[in-house]
Amino acid sequence: HMFHNKQHLLNHINVDERDSLCITFKIPTSQSDGIADEVKRSKEFIECVGVSRVSVGDVDVSIMEDPKFSFSSGLLIAAENGMNKAVQFLLDMGVNIDDIDSIGRTALMLASKAGQEEIVETLLSAGANGSQDGHSKGGQVLLKRGADPNIRKKDGATALMYASQNGHSEVVQILLKGGADPNIRKKGEVKALMYASQNGHSEVVQILLKGGADPNSRTANGVTSLMVGSENGHSEVVQILLKGGAESNIQEEDGWNALMFASENGHSEVVQILLKGGAEPNIQEDKWNALMLASENGHFEVVQILLKEGADPNSQTENGVTSLMVASENGHFVMVQILLKGGADPNIQDENG
Repeated sequence: HMFHNKQHLLNHINVDERDSLCITFKIPTSQSDGIADEVKRSKEFIECVGVSRVSVGDVDVSIMEDPKFSFSSGLLIAAENGMNKAVQFLLDMGVNIDDIDSIGRTALMLASKAGQEEIVETLLSAGANGSQDGHSKGGQVLLKRGADPNIRKKDGATALMYASQNGHSEVVQILLKGGADPNIRKKGEVKALMYASQNGHSEVVQILLKGGADPNSRTANGVTSLMVGSENGHSEVVQILLKGGAESNIQEEDGWNALMFASENGHSEVVQILLKGGAEPNIQEDKWNALMLASENGHFEVVQILLKEGADPNSQTENGVTSLMVASENGHFVMVQILLKGGADPNIQDENG
């Protein structure tokens, strides 16, 4: 603000003996202390825009601490930390708005992830390519600017994946309305729905299903969103997925299904929901079924629910092992009582007798 126009500024620029660009001007002595204080308060801004040193008289008031500074890194730092004036200054200087950090994040990604809505608006209005992570105001501006909501990072992640993973339901809605594809895979594996299901973001799961997400999409090893939701005990997510068309008896490559994951981890409410949703309690991979997994891990309530819903207490693995055997082996006295009461035969022998 001390320069009336660009020509006025140019009159004060020179290059010193170290080939550094210097701006020098005279100020009244009475103002030096005030200017020094203002420089100190504006240190972050000053560093972000590339000013390496500010001296008032013979006193260095501000010295840049980052010897590897670049204007691109300045933009990224300013965006992440909500320094809108610095962002605007750097963009006006012509800094590439889509420059990335060491792991491929742009200024827009960093600002979005940090919740810097004003910065997101500034970047988008300057024509940034769109991405991500949880702030609807920025997302709305993004789509109005015509950004591609399906643009990917190097690892295949999309804006919808980031928003879904972090539970930002408003952003998910905005992205879907703007053309985001809910069935894009990250590295050929995980989709937005799986991220939301894994983290228990039930509202996001509902929005994604309404937006066309495939509830039965599987990873390369056969895992579904219902499996990860069940494994982590997210009962509301499991209910929504089942209502949205998720198949409860799908098995992954090792033969496990959603009921097995829930039973192993003792998620009794999820077990009840799955059984009411059509899960078959006696599906068995080569060695184990849901009842065996719950019995081995001492999940009494789950075992009672499974028995009530028709689980066979005398089913055996290929080696002849039963739920009663694994409960006994692990010292679950109460579990043994529950299984015996539920019809388990104590005289069954495994292949070793």
